[in-house]
Amino acid sequence: MLARLVERDLKTGLNPSRELLIVTLGNYYEAKGVQEWVARAFSDRGINYFIPGNTHPNVLEPHWRDKDPNSFWCEGAVTLSRIHQAKGNEADVVYVVGFDNVAQREDDINARNQIFVALTRSKGFAHLSGVGEQPMFAEMREVMGCGETLSFTFKRPPKREIVDE
Repeated sequence: MLARLVERDLKTGLNPSRELLIVTLGNYYEAKGVQEWVARAFSDRGINYFIPGNTHPNVLEPHWRDKDPNSFWCEGAVTLSRIHQAKGNEADVVYVVGFDNVAQREDDINARNQIFVALTRSKGFAHLSGVGEQPMFAEMREVMGCGETLSFTFKRPPKREIVDE
């Protein structure tokens, strides 16, 4: 489905580099797994992709000599970025994939922050996707339905008791 949506965006004239961005969420292994899944789906449809840190498009695991830690975009390819690589970069349309990976740990503020960072990479449109059904999905639907006004209630985590041994 994601590959079809990106393919549609490309056919409408969006530039694959700088106008489209895919951000994968979750811990390192989850986000990397989603990134690999998206790369395979793009390859199957003939969509060029770029993994930040590489020097060439359509390469999942480059040789150590073919890495550039400062590369994020590649002309003619859609960037597939894990959340930590995406900070500081924006695109017109951002697809955020793996919401379920974060929703499973909804009490983890660092995991929740991934969603905020990912959604704020968009200059215009953001698409959020995940599988299954988690309580956080309902929370996100409520936020999306708020229009121009959003109320936020901060709940402090319970204090942990420190025990001297």
